[in-house]
Amino acid sequence: MALTLCSCENKIEQIMALDKSAVGVEEGDDIRVIISQSGHVKAELTGPYMERHLQHPAYVEFSKGMKVKFYDDSLNHTSTLTAFYGKYFENSGDMFLRDSVVLINVKTNERMDCHRLKYDAQTQRFSSDTAVRYLRNGRPMYGTAFTSNSEFSDPMFLKGHGEFDTPDNLMAEGDSAATDSSAPKDSIKSRKDTIPR
Repeated sequence: MALTLCSCENKIEQIMALDKSAVGVEEGDDIRVIISQSGHVKAELTGPYMERHLQHPAYVEFSKGMKVKFYDDSLNHTSTLTAFYGKYFENSGDMFLRDSVVLINVKTNERMDCHRLKYDAQTQRFSSDTAVRYLRNGRPMYGTAFTSNSEFSDPMFLKGHGEFDTPDNLMAEGDSAATDSSAPKDSIKSRKDTIPR
């Protein structure tokens, strides 16, 4: 009588790679995606690493940071968005970003920092329900429930406080906190890591 024993050895990296391919995950390095709508370029999305998840709804995950440049109909660069984490939903064009999110209007040099930000491709609007710091003409404004168009030309807070001259549409009607000098100066902290530029 003969007895045969077999064993196999797999490295954990090989097993994890097999798991990803089994559930429909594609990986890529140094990614560049051109986002268009009705044949017009709307944005360019770049990142050092991404995972594309093919299950419904299909999405692309940028776990090592991402950068998005938005363009108007004449292909003028209007705004730049960076974050340490991002998720782009391929079918809808929506985005979710978190961790040191920065949105800059390149024409006016206005800047918005927050913890989380959503982009709705249908309405072409950004929104955040977290603490937000908005910098305009070197003067900060703080608030929550921020919304703006993709060009970052009509920012609005539902609850804002800070001190600077502002157009009437920046604060929602009925908000009297526009000149509160007790703004939480440390409510937004930027990470020192490198965001893809």
